[in-house]
Amino acid sequence: MMRFSLVLALAAAVVEGTLSSYREPANFDPKKALASRGFNVKQLSTFFGANYNASSGDCTAAVSILHSLYPNRTIVQNTPEEQAWSLGYWSAIQGEETPAVVFQPARADEVSTAILVSRWTQCKFAVKSGGHASMKSASNIDNGITIDLVNLNTIQPSQDKKIVALGAGLKWGAVYTELAKHGIQVNGARGSDVGVGGFTTGGGISYFANKYGWGCDNVASYELVTASGSILTVTPTSYPDLYKALRGGGPNFGIVTRFDLEAFPQGDIFSGSLIYSYDERAKVIPAFSKFAYSTDTKVHTWMFVLNLGGQKVFSVLNMYSSPIVDPPVFSEMRSIPHLSSDTAVRSLVNMTDQIAAQGPAGSRDMFWTHTFKMDEAFIAWFVDMFYAETDAVQGKYEGMNALPLIQFLTKTNLERWGRNGGNSLPLRAEGGPYINIIFALMWKNEADDDVLISTIARVMNKAKAEGVKRGLFVDYVYMNYGSEYQDVLESYGANKEVLRRVAEKYDPKEVFQKLRPGYFTFNGPPRTVGPGAS
Repeated sequence: MMRFSLVLALAAAVVEGTLSSYREPANFDPKKALASRGFNVKQLSTFFGANYNASSGDCTAAVSILHSLYPNRTIVQNTPEEQAWSLGYWSAIQGEETPAVVFQPARADEVSTAILVSRWTQCKFAVKSGGHASMKSASNIDNGITIDLVNLNTIQPSQDKKIVALGAGLKWGAVYTELAKHGIQVNGARGSDVGVGGFTTGGGISYFANKYGWGCDNVASYELVTASGSILTVTPTSYPDLYKALRGGGPNFGIVTRFDLEAFPQGDIFSGSLIYSYDERAKVIPAFSKFAYSTDTKVHTWMFVLNLGGQKVFSVLNMYSSPIVDPPVFSEMRSIPHLSSDTAVRSLVNMTDQIAAQGPAGSRDMFWTHTFKMDEAFIAWFVDMFYAETDAVQGKYEGMNALPLIQFLTKTNLERWGRNGGNSLPLRAEGGPYINIIFALMWKNEADDDVLISTIARVMNKAKAEGVKRGLFVDYVYMNYGSEYQDVLESYGANKEVLRRVAEKYDPKEVFQKLRPGYFTFNGPPRTVGPGAS
């Protein structure tokens, strides 16, 4: 491939935090922006011929530019390197996509270059942090640019250990492992293989939700690359509208390259699961339901509804953020006869590794989620409906693992959503507590997609219909567990229009709506046709 003699001066051209009244110029030209940074755009026209149209959407030009600029940071399509790289996705559905080029920037200014190249050539792109989303094109793209943030891997506690700077390409296991050496932690994901970026911008349910809120509620500042390639330091005072939008609004405003998170002292925890037979449902469900009203800021729990080898069971998490063996708050759960227990005092790293192992990479996957007002009878109804609807498919499809999870959004948790000026999510503490049901389904073979996606859609649509009938359904879809058939941002109610206005201000040409076509945007659900379409 021809090498272009290119000289970049990005660090000098794009200065962080100096654009407090930022607005993209109406006549913004990405080609001129590249040229202003020392990029010789004329050489590209010479190489491709005088009649080459750089705005055609042909990604050949984008691949050539990025590979010429950063030969050691690009992986080209249909090579052994690209095939090995694709195995890094949690879901096989994402790993099947083949980008024209994988670009792995090491700094925010390199991300900026990629955005400008995409705009100039109109080559579409996706952004990968941890790659843990389940749907096609969430963080990968066929025949486009996949910007893989893996080299953005800073873990830097401040001197007073109150703030930790995290690169957006990290996974939480690496974060927890490093921060444990300092006796601190941050409010991150519950599985070690989840990426920092998508988790935090989508909201981020954590083990410490009752004390600190969600992950997005603990971001002190963001380093953000905008659609014009500018690098902004986003804080409550520098860009208050953008700061709030980034707290739960997803990837619709730019590419976050660094999160500065509030840290807190944290050592070992008490955690593990108790497994109960379905025969104990009359005791398990009421005892579990009481945690919806808990005000104990150290508690976190959930209940999986499982079918293990033909046996119907419940798996209830008992997590306490202090290293107290069998804390009294779980005494009623322990008193119910159970088949097994693995509760113990352990590190956060050990706990999150254990959760990651329960849903290993390499399967085909789908998430689907709904929210309801708290009602114990509805939980019991959902359990029985789930078993009735899935009995016909259990054990008949290779690698199938149905994992509906029931958890609570307590008033104590929701009160923390107001920290640092509040987030962009629509729920409020006065309406709580809420039930959040997540149905995760895994399977092996593409030939089984239609029947199993139809199964998860049927179960969750029935849950929604019953919730509406009982006056319990709440139209909020938690982004990080949303299905590709769900319109996440529409469920934000009036907040959607607020977010849209923010996006229009910082991205007036809708780069992150049109050139980044995957995941959840303002344009409706990612998919409207298929076995899960309603």
